[in-house]
Amino acid sequence: MSKKLIYLILLLAFYLASSVHAANIIWIAGIHDDNVDGSPDDQAWVDLLEAQGHTVDFQRGIWEQLDDSKIAALNDADLVIISRCGNSSSYDDGDEVAQWNSITTAIINSSTLLTRSSRWRWLDTTTLPNFSDAVVDIVAADHPIFAGVTSPVQITDGAVGLTTFADISGVGAGNGTLLARVTDTEAAWIVEWEAGVEFYPGSGQVAGGPRIFFAAGTLESGGAIGRGEYNLTPEGEQVFLNAVRYFLGDLKRVKAYAPVPADDVFYEDTWARFGWRVGDTAVSHDVYFGDNFDDVDTGTGDTFRGNQTATIFAAGFPGFPYPNGLVPSTTYYWRIDEVEADGTTVHKGDVWSFTVSPKGPVEDFEGNNFSTFPWEHHGDASWTITSYEKHSRTYSVQAGAIDHDERTTLQVLLDCTSGDITFYRKVSSEPGCDYLEFYIDGVRRGRWSGTMDWEQVSFPVRAGTRTFDWTYSKNGSVSSDWDTAWVDDIVFPIGSDTIPTGEIIELTDATFNQTVLSSDVPVLVDFWAPWCGPCLVMAPVIEEIADEYAGKVKVCRLNVDNEPQTTTNYGIRFIPTFILFKDGQVQRQWIGVTSKEELTAAIDELL
Repeated sequence: MSKKLIYLILLLAFYLASSVHAANIIWIAGIHDDNVDGSPDDQAWVDLLEAQGHTVDFQRGIWEQLDDSKIAALNDADLVIISRCGNSSSYDDGDEVAQWNSITTAIINSSTLLTRSSRWRWLDTTTLPNFSDAVVDIVAADHPIFAGVTSPVQITDGAVGLTTFADISGVGAGNGTLLARVTDTEAAWIVEWEAGVEFYPGSGQVAGGPRIFFAAGTLESGGAIGRGEYNLTPEGEQVFLNAVRYFLGDLKRVKAYAPVPADDVFYEDTWARFGWRVGDTAVSHDVYFGDNFDDVDTGTGDTFRGNQTATIFAAGFPGFPYPNGLVPSTTYYWRIDEVEADGTTVHKGDVWSFTVSPKGPVEDFEGNNFSTFPWEHHGDASWTITSYEKHSRTYSVQAGAIDHDERTTLQVLLDCTSGDITFYRKVSSEPGCDYLEFYIDGVRRGRWSGTMDWEQVSFPVRAGTRTFDWTYSKNGSVSSDWDTAWVDDIVFPIGSDTIPTGEIIELTDATFNQTVLSSDVPVLVDFWAPWCGPCLVMAPVIEEIADEYAGKVKVCRLNVDNEPQTTTNYGIRFIPTFILFKDGQVQRQWIGVTSKEELTAAIDELL
């Protein structure tokens, strides 16, 4: 062997050793050889991981019944990967669902069947479509698992076999984060959950450690295609190996992420509290905020607001930027740069934005229902809430599915002041034949057809009782594109008394007993402090609850710094703490950031 060849081999070995964290991975699979080739259907996955230098514990079939020693082994591993090669019914007997979900080791789950609401309850769906040459849209392009891959990208090889995905239409990813989905569908490819979160509201199952759902491996078929065979394209393989490295700590998420408020949303208040998730290597944060995108993006003007270690920031308050309040109908931009311990390594963040709503209530369908206004449906089908297409945040409303020579109408009757109605609309239809039309009191004011992206439109409204109609209609033949229309972020010219709003009562030690313990309706008390980051994150949730339960429930707030007696009486050691009272008695208590769904579910039980 030549010296040059020996050198190259040593160099390659050094590269592999330095770039890959050799890990102890437990591979969970059943005993299946459905393609009858004499080896496990998913052997190629294990071979891939071992070629990366990892040690893979591949004992087929032994994990279908858990005991204390197996649970200990799972918790001691560096990573657990659930193969598509198995029967989902073998992993949910008795306490096994809770046992699997409580494992503290990070888990990559490629068994779509296990994620459904009838098995491990990771996703609130039982609809599992199969795709061949799956092309996906990357939703979270800045996530490290997509390093080196651009969207859209084909991730499975249909020549090998079909892959099963999870349809999350109308329900979304729950408390997880959707990272990628099949193009032009609401079928999830990759979803991530952080440790300690309930998978979705009402799941009843909590992630004991970091979790990723990663749809991969073939659907078995007719003795020719195995169960969970390797079927990734080179790009799909890169994302899979990136996901492995990410959970092993070899890939860092260095940029700030998960902004609150979410990016590109309408914001109803004239003040704002900002929060974000911290990059893995950051020790402090450079904050930029202003009303000009270019200035925030380049850090010019007065947009630099300082370096801080806290992960909260405020505006629209005295003593903060824009002390007189944020301006309605104005878009604001903000950016967080993550600074490492050396003080010189800075990871520039994305520019996020939000728009302060015009004066007037906004219908953004974020409640995933039609309850905010007195909506009515007419025609041949009802309009639906969707998470697939939206102008901002999570949901919009989509025209009902109709056939030729049919129509579907969404209607609302409201008492209006003089002003404008504004909304965003998107259309994908046969040009010149199928239309989205907007009417005020039966008079058509707007009409759109063909392929039209999200655009805001505005129409004047006279004071009085007005009927607003959005109608999608089809002619007698031909369908084109998506054959539908969407509407989002509607601003109505109506008074604030049209939608019930509730106040948040500020409590003191002196008023607590009378306001809370003597109340004839349930009371939710938020124990907080103005310096508490999680408290500020929860503030919009508490305000929404106050509005939605106005007249039914009292929503109160107590500053623990100013009211020591009540704080001591109820043993408040951590904030935020939320206590729900009825008839003077504590009914439920929560500590830390809590989902709105969990709080309202407990309130509903008392009403």
